[in-house]
Amino acid sequence: MISWRFRNIFKRLQPRYIPCATVVATVALAVSTVVAQDAAIPSRLSDEAIVEAIRFGTGKAEPKPARIGKRAALIKSAMVYELGQLYTPRMRVALAARAAQKTYRTFALADVTDDMASDLLLFVVPPAGSTNRLAAVEAETVLVLPKKSKDPAQALRPLWTKTDTAAYQNGFGARWEEHTIVAAFDRRVLAPGLEFVVVYRNGDELRGELVDAVQ
Repeated sequence: MISWRFRNIFKRLQPRYIPCATVVATVALAVSTVVAQDAAIPSRLSDEAIVEAIRFGTGKAEPKPARIGKRAALIKSAMVYELGQLYTPRMRVALAARAAQKTYRTFALADVTDDMASDLLLFVVPPAGSTNRLAAVEAETVLVLPKKSKDPAQALRPLWTKTDTAAYQNGFGARWEEHTIVAAFDRRVLAPGLEFVVVYRNGDELRGELVDAVQ
């Protein structure tokens, strides 16, 4: 059923990180697709936490969001597939600080917007890869369920979702668009025993867990 996915396993081992500017802009525009859910309004990072995130982002190590997917059974460093990445507020601030540093711009506490620092977890889901980029399959539904559960009543649904569209053209003049889903969750999705579920527009369903530590 998901053979289209496995044809491109090795081409997807390198994750496609979404630029921080895209993530931050998406938060600001996301009110167009709000999904109600019984959850408290997310708080904001403290000033001390923001300063630490800026220091983390401008340090020696390149900040990278946590990957969500399925790790290979035999080669632990390899991924069978990757659903997307999870961006914490600390990571969003760190990536913004890193981007500023690379262009020789200053970035301080006053430059951090409420959207960056809001205590939301952003699950960024690009289209599923294939051997032909024109055949990439887009996500339609994103949620979190207990492992192996099929009960919609147990689902943790996004606080909101937003679709980002990017246009492409290849060397032969063919043009196409890719749609990336950004789903905002609260920190309940980090509880043990849960998995992220993505249903694609062709009807395929894939599930994944956090592969990397959340930073």
